[in-house]
Amino acid sequence: SVDPQEQNIQTCYPDSGSTAGIAKEMIERRREQQTLRALDGMIGYLGNLREERKFVVLLSEGWVLFRRNDQLARPLGGSVPGPQAIGAGGDGRLTTQPELGGGPSQEGCERERVMLSYIDHELEVRQLAQRSNRANVSFYPVDPRGLTAFDEALGPGRPLSLDEDRQRMAARQDGLKTLAQQTDGAWVLNTNDTAGGLTRILEDTSSYYLLSYYSTNPKLDGRFRRIT
Repeated sequence: SVDPQEQNIQTCYPDSGSTAGIAKEMIERRREQQTLRALDGMIGYLGNLREERKFVVLLSEGWVLFRRNDQLARPLGGSVPGPQAIGAGGDGRLTTQPELGGGPSQEGCERERVMLSYIDHELEVRQLAQRSNRANVSFYPVDPRGLTAFDEALGPGRPLSLDEDRQRMAARQDGLKTLAQQTDGAWVLNTNDTAGGLTRILEDTSSYYLLSYYSTNPKLDGRFRRIT
């Protein structure tokens, strides 16, 4: 299904002239943000299930890991280019800046553009790994594409340069590796032998030790305890 908010972004920022590429980057940043938030919600849910170790096989192509981009938040002449939509405002009167429910509004588009330009998903992935460790969750990322030559498909939009494409590919894989390494998991990347990789994951998760300790000293004095 088509995301209405993405349609609004594309209407506000046509892919030409001074706004070329803005809608594409905003949509990519927004989708990546939604994915990371969904993973964060899943970690919180799994953490409340039980104390034992939990394993997550994550089928993903990875993430670009967008960081702050002041160029994306640059001024655009004080208004959002593109067609002026006519609709009803909050008071019911006709306006050329309707709320997002009835069409793209200048204020809504600009607010989201600035917000998305300041995200730092590299930091968010590290924080995800920290929360995963506290919840005893290990990630095993699998790239279902197998061996890939290019990060982006050829067409219909303007292709990236070879150097930019390589950087995006590396960033995607680095994010998956970071999540796996910091949660004591493993990854299956850059291989067409996905079945073999999944077999190794099953072997890794088939047995493990969980050590727990409960002190018999009820004093909450913050001192170290000696365990023999």
